[in-house]
Amino acid sequence: MSDIPNIGSYTELSDLAIEPTKKTRRQPNRPYAFSDTALIVPQAGPPSPPSPSFDVPYSVFKPRFDCHWWVDKCISLTAHICLISLFETVFFFQYVSLSEDDGLLTAIDNYVGSVAHDCAALGPALTADLRGLVTALVPLANISAAATTAAASRASYNHALQVQSWGYFGGLLGVVICLIGVAHCKSYKIQIRRIFAENLALVGLLGVYEYVFFRTIVYNYTTLSHSELTWKIILNLNSTCPVFG
Repeated sequence: MSDIPNIGSYTELSDLAIEPTKKTRRQPNRPYAFSDTALIVPQAGPPSPPSPSFDVPYSVFKPRFDCHWWVDKCISLTAHICLISLFETVFFFQYVSLSEDDGLLTAIDNYVGSVAHDCAALGPALTADLRGLVTALVPLANISAAATTAAASRASYNHALQVQSWGYFGGLLGVVICLIGVAHCKSYKIQIRRIFAENLALVGLLGVYEYVFFRTIVYNYTTLSHSELTWKIILNLNSTCPVFG
């Protein structure tokens, strides 16, 4: 019994019962650390792949009060109106106006031609009497001079209208150039070629449609007949000079 050392606690007895070795040597006690959670928390799996990005067009969330957006839209709309103005000016003064004049002259020629055909069947005596009556009632010299003056006045007036129409086109073209200058100064990326290509294509299609419409609809429109014109003339003459009873 004297060989048994004095043991003061159970812990000391357990220490004597187990001889410390390198494999069973206890680690020194230390406070609990956050790094110890790796021993009890399972390791996370591989990171999930990032979700694919969804490209939203810039125009969806871009504020409409942005100067870049307004300059781009103003250039597009003004260029469209400018090309429409160019088309209307050329189409009206080079096609519509000439067609209107030719149509009116054709109607007059057809009407006078029918009257002249009836007059050719009259005898020489009656033709001489009608010539004297027309000469007395219609001053041909005055009518010829008035026609020359009216033609010059009409040409001058229509030329002023044509200049005014070209002025509209020039003003719109100036606005487009100013807007392009603003975009250039602000370093805005404006697709000028795309804007003008789209508008030129639109104006070209409009020109084709107008041409087809005039050829198939306007030119085939039936105007007043000779009988209607004759009756209208008789009514007008009879209202001022009741010679037809």
